[in-house]
Amino acid sequence: MRVYLDESGIHDGADICAIAGYFGDQLAWEEFEGEWRSTLKEFGVPEFHAKCFWARDKKGQRVSPYTELDDARASMFINRLLGTIKDCRIYPVGAAVVGNEWRSLSENERRYLTGAEIKNRKFGTSGAPSKSYFLPFLQAVQRVARYCRNNEKAHFFFGLDRTFSDYACSCYQDILRLGTGWSSSLGPIQFPRSIDVTPLQASDLLAYQIYKYAIKRLSHWDHTTESHPELESALTRLKDPDNDFKLFDKRSLNAALEQFRKQYPDLCS
Repeated sequence: MRVYLDESGIHDGADICAIAGYFGDQLAWEEFEGEWRSTLKEFGVPEFHAKCFWARDKKGQRVSPYTELDDARASMFINRLLGTIKDCRIYPVGAAVVGNEWRSLSENERRYLTGAEIKNRKFGTSGAPSKSYFLPFLQAVQRVARYCRNNEKAHFFFGLDRTFSDYACSCYQDILRLGTGWSSSLGPIQFPRSIDVTPLQASDLLAYQIYKYAIKRLSHWDHTTESHPELESALTRLKDPDNDFKLFDKRSLNAALEQFRKQYPDLCS
C-alpha cells in the first residue's frame, strides 16, 4: 500500500493543524498519475498547488501558474483533477486539531493523546505534548495501518519541506516505538518533491480543503462539508466517515479524553 500525505497549518501557534492525504495500491496510483499528468499538460500547468490555485492578488486576479486560466477554464481544470481523485481507487484519510483547544489541555492530557504509555498509574513514556501536529499525524498513520491486510506494509510519502520532514521523521519513529498492534504494518517513509510525485499534489489539495473547512468551523460550529463542494468531492471514497476524517475540536478532544479522565483523575491536572 502506498500512502501520500501533506500538511496545512503545522507551524507553531496555528489556529488549525491538518494532516491529510490518500492511500491505495500500486495499480490505482499508476492510473491516477496518468490521468493527473494528462490534465496538467492539457491546461499548461506544471504542478498543482492548492494555496496558489485558490489565491488572488491585490487586484483579485489569479496568481502564477494559473494566470492564463479564466473562471470557466479554471473550474474545468479543478473539476478534472477532482474527477481523477473520485474515479481512481484511492481513499482519503486525514485529521485536524484546533490549536487553541489543544493548548488548553493539561500537559498530561496532551501526553496521553500523543501516545504516552501509562504503567502503574504513571507515564512510562513522554508522548509529544508540545507538538500539536502529532495528534493528526498519529491519527492518519493509524487509520491507514488498520487497513493493511495480514503482512501488507504501508509505504508513506510526505510532501513536507526540510524542517517539517525532520519533525515527521521524529514523529514516525515515536509511533514505531509505541509498539501498538498496528505498528507492524508501517513501512518506510520518504519525502519526495511534489512536482515529481503527483499523488502529493492531490494530498495538498485535500489538506488545504480540510484546513479551510476547519477554519470555518471555528466560527460556525454547525458548518458541514456539504458547504465545501471541492472537499466533498475529494472525500468521495471515504471508507469510514467517523474515523478516517476527524476534526479534533473541543467536543471531540473531550470525548477522546473521557476514559483517561475517569481512569486517571490524578494525572489530568
